[in-house]
Amino acid sequence: MAATARRALFGLAAAGLVVALLAVLLVAGEWLARREQLAPLPARLREEAWARPDPMLGWVPRAGVFHAEESGRAAMTFLPGGRRATRARPDPPPDARVEVVLVGGSWTAGYGVRDDETFGWLLGEALPEVRVENLGAGGYGTLQSGMRAELAYAQRRIAPDVVVYGFATFHAMRNVDTAAWARGLWSTTGQRLAPPRAELVAAPPADAGGDASGAGERLVVHPPQTLPAWPLERHFALVRVLHARWLEFAWRERERQAPAVTQRLLRRFASSVRRMGAEPVVMVLFGDDELRPYLQELHDGGVATLDCRFPDDPKSAALRVGGTGHPNATVHRYWADCLRRHLKHRVLPRFAPGAPPDRRPTGAPR
Repeated sequence: MAATARRALFGLAAAGLVVALLAVLLVAGEWLARREQLAPLPARLREEAWARPDPMLGWVPRAGVFHAEESGRAAMTFLPGGRRATRARPDPPPDARVEVVLVGGSWTAGYGVRDDETFGWLLGEALPEVRVENLGAGGYGTLQSGMRAELAYAQRRIAPDVVVYGFATFHAMRNVDTAAWARGLWSTTGQRLAPPRAELVAAPPADAGGDASGAGERLVVHPPQTLPAWPLERHFALVRVLHARWLEFAWRERERQAPAVTQRLLRRFASSVRRMGAEPVVMVLFGDDELRPYLQELHDGGVATLDCRFPDDPKSAALRVGGTGHPNATVHRYWADCLRRHLKHRVLPRFAPGAPPDRRPTGAPR
């Protein structure tokens, strides 16, 4: 009897030790998670001032004047339709005969710099015969940028002669929504926000080649959605970390697909712009060795490509708002001049009075 009681007590002590050890591990894990400046998933996040939710694009800029959350808190003006202001008055410039539409992410939108410091505004000042409309939006990649141009055209908000996409190689992870990218995206209800994303899937035998690429794969675009929080994720940072690690494992294929998907999206962007009767231009803002396959894709598709990468280290503090933020006014001036040269020498002559009709892009004003 005594032996049985001792065994029972030993079992209880062992179980208690295991429970205590687990508790210590959980507390230590929670402490480490919070030390890394993580926190439990909040019940609700403040809506980003400059953006509003959108069922197709995930989010779009809201009309109004908003201040950047970077050094200097630059005032950023967005017009109806979410266009960044590119001139003092919303009316078209009196001498404008060519409409140039800019699409891209926050670098194109000019986050962190004043309206009159963005390359879109500077371009319009340098070329009074050009009407510039800036549809850039923070967080956009190739997919959302192309979709935004398509929607604006369908809604008759733009009538472009040229559509310029400000491309950076880090847009590839946005196009497929990798776990690393999703880590920073949250809905206004405190859930992980999954923006529209694209993937390549095997085409059925009858559909080999997918979107006529001949690659045996087709491009599939998924709409935006929110991801439900895990149990206790709103109470423990450790659960939030575990959820993030799970997404890294579950979504690992997305990162592998990112380059091929982005190449396909660049092709799709060019085709879409041409259907508008406009000329597609890809303006490279950032990228190193990984640029090569994208440039080859554009070359093969006959798409005008501008290398507008700043010649100095783009991560230099001297080129960032406040030393750590988005590209500053110096970089925007460089980009404006790069695009101005292309338009002045390669595009505007086709719109000059008396230019032969066959030199004008399809859909250009007569």
